[in-house]
Amino acid sequence: MITIIIGIYVHASVYEFFEVLLFSFLFFGIAFLGFVAITAHIRYYFHYELHRKVELFTDKMVIKVKDKVVGQLLKNDIVKITLYDKRHIDEANLFPTLLDSFYYLIVTGKNQERIILTCLLDIRLKKKIAAWYGQELEHVYQLFPFPLFTELEES
Repeated sequence: MITIIIGIYVHASVYEFFEVLLFSFLFFGIAFLGFVAITAHIRYYFHYELHRKVELFTDKMVIKVKDKVVGQLLKNDIVKITLYDKRHIDEANLFPTLLDSFYYLIVTGKNQERIILTCLLDIRLKKKIAAWYGQELEHVYQLFPFPLFTELEES
């Protein structure tokens, strides 16, 4: 990349040099954010959502893996639900990226059991969980919404 920039600077005008430089930064920036978004999608699917189904009832949340119940959490036993999102929903997003639609929720119970729910379960998950829970969700904003970083901080 540096060789290309030097070559263009030497053999082209300053205007063409800055034009190519701007295009290069835009291309590599978009490619990087695309790579991070694809990584988030793969991580969400294989680490959290593979063969998993979460059913919401009026009084409980039931987690099934391959149609076998592996856990349940009563609504009254939930201490908090934290939404980990990339951006502030209330504000205009000046720099939209491919990561904007990625988020996850951590449901914490009285016995400190934690359930991670990702947006791959349902694209409208945060609205459905907030309506089901009946309270505001605690928000935490991350540039790259990966559960791994949060698990390390809270553990």
